[in-house]
Amino acid sequence: MTVTWLAQKCLLIVHYHPANNMNSMNGFSWTDFEMLRRTPLATMGIFTSSYCPVGCAHCAVSASSDSLAPSPDLLMRGVEEMVQVSELKAVAITGGEPFAEFELLESLVDTMHKANKRVVIYTSGYWGKSDVLQQVSPVLQFADGLVLGIDLYHRAHIPAEDLINALRTAKEFEVWVTAQVISGIDGEAHLAYARQLFQNAFGPEWHQDAHIIEMPPLPSGRAEHIDSFNQFNGSYAERCYSVNGPTLLRDGTLAACCNEDIVLHNGPDALKIPHQGGFSQSLEKLESQPTLGHLRRTPPAALASLAAQCLDSTDYDQSVRMCQACWDFVEAYSQMDDSQLERFDEMVNLYHQIQNSPLELVSDV
Repeated sequence: MTVTWLAQKCLLIVHYHPANNMNSMNGFSWTDFEMLRRTPLATMGIFTSSYCPVGCAHCAVSASSDSLAPSPDLLMRGVEEMVQVSELKAVAITGGEPFAEFELLESLVDTMHKANKRVVIYTSGYWGKSDVLQQVSPVLQFADGLVLGIDLYHRAHIPAEDLINALRTAKEFEVWVTAQVISGIDGEAHLAYARQLFQNAFGPEWHQDAHIIEMPPLPSGRAEHIDSFNQFNGSYAERCYSVNGPTLLRDGTLAACCNEDIVLHNGPDALKIPHQGGFSQSLEKLESQPTLGHLRRTPPAALASLAAQCLDSTDYDQSVRMCQACWDFVEAYSQMDDSQLERFDEMVNLYHQIQNSPLELVSDV
């Protein structure tokens, strides 16, 4: 066989605006979580539901106040098993809007705190309004970090005053705040809004209490038809670290990652383990899948391209988004026979030899 592969260096798609003193508080930042994410099972996610009272036009999970969530009993049972995983250091709680279900969120945070696990909560900050703000202290007292979506889309639904209240309350509890800002065509406007909010909430030295990250837009959910969200061009030579930490869904399903479609029960079945015998059994089954091992070691675009070659398909278009490349690889892998799987493993090993070599091109193998 002949394999031609240009060794590529990863280009960051996340632009980080660092604080000058990340250790000025006892909080746990988005950056801390992402560094842990590079180690398998050091981090995991909890997707509470797609319920949210805000209703932003760009929501990647189409969250709304009309979303009906089943009982969280299976979720809590899974969490009680999750905290027993020795490798686990930190958990990200997402939605929807986790703060829209205070009783559940309080139980989740309390369970993690008692197990000595760090907690980062993704939120809109809507709870900064006066009639809700007084309820959040049981959550914030044990939370380590908050990631707020601060952009012009949220501004259309959440008054700046409410966000400022939420930010100042987080500071009172020494919770580190990360603003997640959308990059792209309108990125500068989103960034300016976030900086202004931080300045109004914390003063000119806001970088002592918070930092900003720019993230590429996600053309999923209600954002699927936003033209600017579909024009992002990033690097596709990257590994996906989200597969290092599975996400537990409300119905007990264990997802291999935090992809917006996967947590809504779409996408390849191989990336989701339905609740059957409990969290521990689901995790064991997920960890045993060879596709997961490949995804933890190799960029999805590379895997999809090599898998397409093994199936004698046409050249793979590596300009697709990372998650789509992952899905294409998983689908192709399921179609291979034993001889094709053997060939695929050889090609993946060759890919890594090239990546670790000073040579940029290897052929005639």
